[in-house]
Amino acid sequence: MRHRKLFACILLSGIVLTGTAAASSPQAVKYILTKADYPVIVGQSKAQLELPLLNYEGHTYVALKDLDKLTGTQAKWNPQKNQIEINELTTFVSPDEYSSPESDWVTIINKQLQSINNQDEKTYWTLFTPEGKRNVPEFPQKKVIATFHYEFRNVTDTSADVLVDSILKVDGELRPTQAQYNFVKTGGSWKIGSFEF
Repeated sequence: MRHRKLFACILLSGIVLTGTAAASSPQAVKYILTKADYPVIVGQSKAQLELPLLNYEGHTYVALKDLDKLTGTQAKWNPQKNQIEINELTTFVSPDEYSSPESDWVTIINKQLQSINNQDEKTYWTLFTPEGKRNVPEFPQKKVIATFHYEFRNVTDTSADVLVDSILKVDGELRPTQAQYNFVKTGGSWKIGSFEF
């Protein structure tokens, strides 16, 4: 019976993952794989893979470069640590689900959360008003895994409160939370006036 479980090639020792990394390993082991004759469907569309889908003893293997496309993750070889590293998948609500000005706030929040995840303090602080920087004195040391619900309150032409249901990763644990934002319009642009998880 063929099990169509999807695994990354990372799980197979000895398969050439980056050109030289696994091939030069003294612990290399050879495996016989067969080309899979079935497609990978993402949503309702057939995935266009660069490299062949392979099957080994009923398990399906996908090349890391194709796994990136399928899952939205990024895999890279770390030569210093002699390992493959895959970033965590994050899912943020798309601003396309809203019209302006709500889409503007969602865009800013997504940019802010990405800057937190990337430890990009420079971008992070550009999103705040001067008062907002004083209201939020420290750069968050958290990882934001997902946002999934927005609520807009007290909306005027120059300010709004936005509540965002989110999932954080803190000390290796997933924690649901609700982030609270106050947006202020200054000089024709929206900026974060205050923020807290």
